[in-house]
Amino acid sequence: MDLLLKGRVALVTGAGQGVGRRICLELAGEGVAVAVNDLLAERATRVAEEIRDQGGSAVGVAADIRDSAAVEAMFAAAQAALGPIDILVNNAGVPPMRRDATAAAPFFLETSIEEQRQMLDINMTGTINCCRAALPGMVERHRGRIVSIVSEAGRVGEARLAVYSGAKAGVIGLTKALAREYG
Repeated sequence: MDLLLKGRVALVTGAGQGVGRRICLELAGEGVAVAVNDLLAERATRVAEEIRDQGGSAVGVAADIRDSAAVEAMFAAAQAALGPIDILVNNAGVPPMRRDATAAAPFFLETSIEEQRQMLDINMTGTINCCRAALPGMVERHRGRIVSIVSEAGRVGEARLAVYSGAKAGVIGLTKALAREYG
């Protein structure tokens, strides 16, 4: 399928495995140069190497997206390696931590303030930090796309996922508002 993206540059957060990895591989297959972000450098590097082994252009850019300075440095490194970022895919996110792999996620009152803050910081603040870093160049070039990956939990809310649902709903609202402001 030709999505008319050849020659563009994308930065994908949370891309060292799972859905993020698959997004990177699909974009690379469309001729997009990909900056692969992950909290862990080895995962980001591994996916970038996989793309390069298949003939694509990619760089691993490890950063904790909760840290705005780290995000700014990540964007600078990605742009130095690949060029201006045309596409931002906000994929990074975490649901509540399960204390036991076989058990359901804990209820809202069973999660600590610290666990709740971590979910908000990764899912919402991380997305804000990345949009804030991507938008100036997109506005300057009059071109760019921001895609935010969310969950059905953000649209309808889910029991045992209250803070995660709220954060993902926030990402939906943020992305829609930015589209109205800059689209």
